[in-house]
Amino acid sequence: MAGGADFREMLARYPGLRALPKEQLVKAVYLRDRRTLPDGVKRLFDTVTVVRVPVEEPEDVARAIDVANGEVAAVNLGLSADTLHYVRTRLAMEKDREVTVSWSPRLDALEGEVLPQLDGFELDLRGAQEVEVNQEYGVARCGMGATWKRAYDACRSQGWLFPLLPPLPVNPFIGDVLGGSALLTSYGGGADQYLRNVDFVGPDGVYSQSGFDGVPNSAAGYDLNALMLVMGHGLGIPLSATFTLAPAAEDAQSLRYPVASTEELVGALEAVEASAIRPLSLLFGDDTGSRVSWGAEGTTLTLSLHGTEETLPHQVQAVDAVFGEEPAKEVMEGQVHPLERGERRRPPAPLGEILVGMADLPALLEALTAWQEERGPAFGWTGSLTEGGTVSLVPFHEGPMSRGERFDRLYELVLLARKQPGRLRATPVLQLLETETDVEQRFALARRIKGEVDLPNVVNPSSVLWVPRG
Repeated sequence: MAGGADFREMLARYPGLRALPKEQLVKAVYLRDRRTLPDGVKRLFDTVTVVRVPVEEPEDVARAIDVANGEVAAVNLGLSADTLHYVRTRLAMEKDREVTVSWSPRLDALEGEVLPQLDGFELDLRGAQEVEVNQEYGVARCGMGATWKRAYDACRSQGWLFPLLPPLPVNPFIGDVLGGSALLTSYGGGADQYLRNVDFVGPDGVYSQSGFDGVPNSAAGYDLNALMLVMGHGLGIPLSATFTLAPAAEDAQSLRYPVASTEELVGALEAVEASAIRPLSLLFGDDTGSRVSWGAEGTTLTLSLHGTEETLPHQVQAVDAVFGEEPAKEVMEGQVHPLERGERRRPPAPLGEILVGMADLPALLEALTAWQEERGPAFGWTGSLTEGGTVSLVPFHEGPMSRGERFDRLYELVLLARKQPGRLRATPVLQLLETETDVEQRFALARRIKGEVDLPNVVNPSSVLWVPRG
């Protein structure tokens, strides 16, 4: 791609690094291991200059991109005198200077950035917290800085349900949905089932949309919506995302069932999938997952149902039949989710997301349970089922982890997934650990897309894996 170089190719130029196994090389970059990395790579880490620019209005985004493109002087950024001097001296805003623009907030639920951000501006979108619910069309437009809980509560207060739930008590920003770092799910599917539009500023500084935010129709919008979910940090600077909502029924009820074994859990999931039951969400977890997410004991399965006063009892009866004539259960009013009891002071650290079909779930659960037992009670997993029969499993650690331990545990899951039918969802670390063929195909596609929509290489966060020229 014009204006950039593949980070992997740059690392391969150093003979000492070429001799390292791939996982050791990726770990050295991930940990910033100065004893292993050559001077050229250390200088890259040390000399990157990033200026955080607060965004109050959409025009601030377009102005920053214009500055990066060399079309507007930096004095028009609205920065303080000290910051402006810093920009001029450290970024050396000369005519041919390459400057890029990235954005935050990002909770980085899976892990932090692997590679250094490129020189330039990081736009702070935390001020974009608005959540606008359109009662007529049943959609909600959410700013990138709004947290999931803020969006969920705003929709519920106006008689609608935000359809996506976190499987762990982690409260991501709506911006985390773009680029795939947020772990959100529903029985109806993932974010691709509900995203209707993204308002963003492109690399040319022009406002654009990826779909139709006012048409609640599954056929509305462009394929660019799906692309924004995958490459949302590299195609533009998003301002807001619009989601289709679920109508709040007269009654909603959540049922939590204890599960004695993974075999019983798999049987219950198969029975629900084969039935006519369509819950709002179906979440489950092992001992640690149930305790951390819902304060429950043992392995549990929770379904949130919705209906009318007449239909809801029939749904409850159908679910009860899955577990026996008179199953033990906990009944809760309304839809419940891991953040119902408030955010944890020390939120859990998810390690990734493993996606698997129902037929291959027993083998994966057996391997994951063995991994959890070997690692100790601080490690656990939660899961969710979608209507199409796909199961999402999220291994996690109960509290914060060191960067080194996180990498080691993640690599164990990579090896586990390679031996099982399950597929780990790609993250920045996994992109570097993938096979050469997968990496080449992924970045060949990314380069073609970026070459068309961002020839100057302006919108370029580190997760895209390019470094400046030279």
